[in-house]
Amino acid sequence: MVSILCIEDQPEIRQEIAEELESAGHKVIQAADGLEGLKAAVEDKPDLIICDVMMPNMNGHELLVKIRNEVTDLADVPFLYLTSLSDREHFLEGVDLGADDYLTKPIDFELLHAKVRMFMRQVSRMAEKKQVEHIKLYKALVNEKPEEEEAEIQPLSITLVGREADGLPLIRAVLRDWGHKVTTISSGRSFVQQAGLTKSDITFLWFYTDDMRGDFVAKMIKQSAPSAELGARILVRPEAMEGMPDYSEDWDVDDLLVLPCDDTTLRAVIEKWTGDESSHDKARESGEPSPNADTRSHTGSLVGDRFW
Repeated sequence: MVSILCIEDQPEIRQEIAEELESAGHKVIQAADGLEGLKAAVEDKPDLIICDVMMPNMNGHELLVKIRNEVTDLADVPFLYLTSLSDREHFLEGVDLGADDYLTKPIDFELLHAKVRMFMRQVSRMAEKKQVEHIKLYKALVNEKPEEEEAEIQPLSITLVGREADGLPLIRAVLRDWGHKVTTISSGRSFVQQAGLTKSDITFLWFYTDDMRGDFVAKMIKQSAPSAELGARILVRPEAMEGMPDYSEDWDVDDLLVLPCDDTTLRAVIEKWTGDESSHDKARESGEPSPNADTRSHTGSLVGDRFW
């Protein structure tokens, strides 16, 4: 789920856009003009801004200039203009001011959803890059040994299955910074369908994917692709989930990683299930459930924060 700010002075169009985006699982904040939109942007920090050009009080161009030049923490947020075909010159002016794209009215909602997905991939890549830079800066500040002096790490093939939230982008950035090859699949259903074609040293299943729960994904894989080479299957879930047990063998996973966690805990889970002492293969061959370790952690060590 992403947060989208929709700024449009015509209530019917604004409501229609909001309902369409909400039906896709997004959170939508509505504003009737540029002034309301600026206030909402500062307060809610949206992932994407969709804005009409011609509006009372503050038009789209004036809002874009303020956001790009005065609201520094929103300077990189994608900005999508809504415009009519006759407003093409206004859009071109907006591009010069820093707009990222536009949609013409009447709105093609299939195109709208496609552009939202495109921008969210862009935002995810940017966030990932910043996290890697943050990690490297932290290592330099605490005087960690340069990477070339550290013990050589054997690169692993790691699959992350889950929606682009709940700590997944940060964990992906950290794993790649450690030198691992990371594949991300947001749809649990798609992962199940291609499980027999996927080969991983270890697989992390987030409790929530785009379309189904991670424990259901694990159960379906056990039934439809029992010989899939996915390595150990680790269920990743929030610390507090009302009505849910801490761990259940019915989940058909090998271990549990509870968020928030720190980098030491994450590394320990990976080493446990991919190292020479791993009991994963024996457990799979015998058909017995793998032992579950309490991997929960409450101490942060990665750039002062925990994965979440």
